[in-house]
Amino acid sequence: MTNYNNVILIFGDGRNSGKTTLARKIVSYYVKKNIAIGAIKVSSHIHNYTLENISNSNSFYINRETNLNKEKDSSKLLKAGANPVYFVQSNDNYLHQAFNIIKKQNHCKRIWIVESGAARNLFKPALFIFTKKDDNSTKNNSLLQLADLVTSFKEGSFSLPFDSITNKLDIIANTLKNTDDDKF
Repeated sequence: MTNYNNVILIFGDGRNSGKTTLARKIVSYYVKKNIAIGAIKVSSHIHNYTLENISNSNSFYINRETNLNKEKDSSKLLKAGANPVYFVQSNDNYLHQAFNIIKKQNHCKRIWIVESGAARNLFKPALFIFTKKDDNSTKNNSLLQLADLVTSFKEGSFSLPFDSITNKLDIIANTLKNTDDDKF
């Protein structure tokens, strides 16, 4: 399994578990520090969005988000300052191929924030954050056990204060700055 020292992976236990809210906070944190960050939003469901099509096959679609004015999660990540932002529609079997296409198109040194649980089965990120609804139950115990940080989300806030992860975010940024390695 490949380790990516420049990827922050966020997985949420269902809809409205705070994935994009947390991702936007992380994007904004890096943007304020003038650190390049891209984002990848993954969905296993096919949606009919009008986006710049990067690649598609019968198995997956990769679209680049360019619209700041939509209410889609990918648009919210772009508005927060991530660039580029990709929306990947793929089942788990083809996700690796989709990520390889994105890697080939991006040779700039940057941090990536990825919203996907399935990606954790493909690689080990620098930081894996599991966010769940505040009901203290989860359908994904195997991913929960792999998480570096776990937080609950309720009424727009997290059980884990954002300040408690900024040290980890700074370590990731410093590691990227001090290496020529931009694997992802």
